[in-house]
Parts: sequence; C-alpha cells; structure tokens
Amino acid sequence: MLHIAICDDSQASVVEIHSYTESYFQQRHISVAIDTFANAEQLLEDDCALYDIFLLDVRMKLIDGLAAGKLVRKKSSTVIFFLYTPL
Repeated sequence: MLHIAICDDSQASVVEIHSYTESYFQQRHISVAIDTFANAEQLLEDDCALYDIFLLDVRMKLIDGLAAGKLVRKKSSTVIFFLYTPL
C-alpha cells in the first residue's frame, strides 16, 4: 500500500487533488491511503516517514510546499514529491 500526503491551504484544491489521486490509483488497482493537511505546519508535525508520496502546493502561507519538501527530505531521502500550484 502506498501512503500519500496532500498538503494545500485551499480546501477546494485538496478535495479535487484527493479525488484525482484516488481515481488514478483505483484504475490501476493500487491500494493507497491518502491523508490531507491544510498547511505545511500540520504536515511537518505528523510523522512524515509514513508517507511514500507528497503532493505539495508551492504557494502556501508561512511555509510553502518547496520549503516543506526540503524539511521532509532531511527526514527521509526516499520519498517522492510532486509540487504544484492550482490555477
């Protein structure tokens, strides 16, 4: 099972990305667990070592997705990051 973290300060974006991600893996018969975070601070308080893939919004207040990714990378060098910015 893959563990995925979605971090975005826009609830609408979280819902949309969660739906796309879940659908993508279901179509490929891959089991996933998806957790969502409303900001990078919440994400970094969690045990980031649990996740295989991070979907991070580049534009967030206080700590953006790029900075959060760098902090997560210090804890785990094997994770995969996807950075995005909703239009």
